[in-house]
Amino acid sequence: MTVKEFYEQIKGSYDEFLGRVGTEDRARKYIRMFTMDPTFSELNAAIDANDIPTAFRAIHTLKGLSANLALTDLYNSSVVLTEIFRNYSGQEYAAALADVREKYNSVVNAIALLD
Repeated sequence: MTVKEFYEQIKGSYDEFLGRVGTEDRARKYIRMFTMDPTFSELNAAIDANDIPTAFRAIHTLKGLSANLALTDLYNSSVVLTEIFRNYSGQEYAAALADVREKYNSVVNAIALLD
């Protein structure tokens, strides 16, 4: 899969990211580094421990990372969960978390198919 096809599949912004990094080789390099970032694991561990402040920091970091990589669909899901956790007062977050997990897994699965 090409970098452009990757961005089409995950509903990201190829033009935005390529404009930021300059070449497809650089884009591919940075996209592949995404799978090495521990933030998603930290988010899940915080959720499992019911540690909302740490979950907020993790989802906020994931939101920024997805924005920097122009992973638009994941970014939009991360925004929703970030706002739920920003001033958390016990509201339900399962649907927003499931959406983030789905979008994250879509990105990771697509990365595995990059040329």
